Amino acid sequence: MVNQWIANISPYARVSYENIDIDLNGAIKLRNATVDVQYGQQPNLKVQRISIRFPELYDFYHLALKGDYSTVPDSLFVELQGMNLFFLDSPSLEKRYAARNKLLGAHLSGTCKKNLLFGPTQLKSMGYTPSTLLNLGLQYRHHDFNQTLDLSIDTEIQGLGFITLGMSIDNVSNLDWKIVNSDRLGLKQLSFLYQDDGYIHRKVQYCAQRSGVPIEEYIAREVSQDDRYYAMLWGVIPGASIRSAYQQFLYSPQTVSIDLRLQSPFRIDRQYWEEAIPVINQLYVSVNNKEIIAPGLNIIPKDLSEKVEDLQAILSHPEQPEKDDQNKNGIK
Repeated sequence: MVNQWIANISPYARVSYENIDIDLNGAIKLRNATVDVQYGQQPNLKVQRISIRFPELYDFYHLALKGDYSTVPDSLFVELQGMNLFFLDSPSLEKRYAARNKLLGAHLSGTCKKNLLFGPTQLKSMGYTPSTLLNLGLQYRHHDFNQTLDLSIDTEIQGLGFITLGMSIDNVSNLDWKIVNSDRLGLKQLSFLYQDDGYIHRKVQYCAQRSGVPIEEYIAREVSQDDRYYAMLWGVIPGASIRSAYQQFLYSPQTVSIDLRLQSPFRIDRQYWEEAIPVINQLYVSVNNKEIIAPGLNIIPKDLSEKVEDLQAILSHPEQPEKDDQNKNGIK
């Protein structure tokens, strides 16, 4: 039953493993697993351990009794430990970032020569390799009474940093996979926490060397860029107080914490992003554990959409996998 449920997690991935353990706390652990994310079109993702935990053991048995292994439980925790940065060896991703850098370079005057976005080429030049370890955790819980989905994603990359992204999504009536295409879904709350583990120092040194300027001059240029620069690269426009804190962060990178709540749910479907501007109701920003008083931050959905697509390209597939018409072992 577990094998069949895992097979339905994603139509774009195949999971193999040496052994599987299941305990009475609702945890399923796959050891020494390999995830073929794109059906052999790019290097496989090596994982030392995959843990799938049902917060309530009832959820696990409910799937077994129902017999529909494509069902999504109301709550779930998935953790992948000891992965490799497989996407650094992806030719298609490297070409995409090269094209995006070229396009952005035609409109922006960057502070890092032609390196506006950091893809596989830039990361490898900074010392990261496909053997760099990555840990990833994903947890969600669906609240049926108010049709809200709480989602949390934790990422740890060796020598880069720790990132926690949390969000609350409104109008989630059920957890059918097709719900992601609904234009009713709206973002209510978003939180972001970053703890540096060496990435910022590497990036500052890398860009200063590529630009042929001292580190102090590079940081001064980066912070003094106009609103258009930040809009196209970040998807948001920071105010003066945030820029000042950003300058100190580039000299002494520690932590960044952002928590924002919107006045009304902002539609997730990107076809609405060009026309709508989300109104922030509450905003908390902290840099290096110091709260920024009255921070200014404008969200530009149209430019933010490009950033979302850049991140999605890491796990995207340029071609659809071949359709298998044979219904093996009852797997749809």
